[in-house]
Amino acid sequence: MSRIALAVPLAAIGLLSLSACGDGASGPAAPAAPPRPALSPEQKAVLLAALPAPYNQGDLENGRRVFARCRSCHTVTEGGPNMTGPNLYGV
Repeated sequence: MSRIALAVPLAAIGLLSLSACGDGASGPAAPAAPPRPALSPEQKAVLLAALPAPYNQGDLENGRRVFARCRSCHTVTEGGPNMTGPNLYGV
């Protein structure tokens, strides 16, 4: 087979591959859900009591301390940067 017969299909495949990459000029993704307002301690206690066992026996302060380890890799502020892990704002 001649060189031209090989070059034409390879060039076509290359151009198709490059055109498939595209610019993807879409806007930023909308957040999945709006953030919830902060809850009072009383509201938190009511929500915690409504959960099934063993979740309703959770210790919120202990959870806060444990989550402090997560913050070494994640940010939780709106528009915060991705670090080792993704931004967890609104989760």
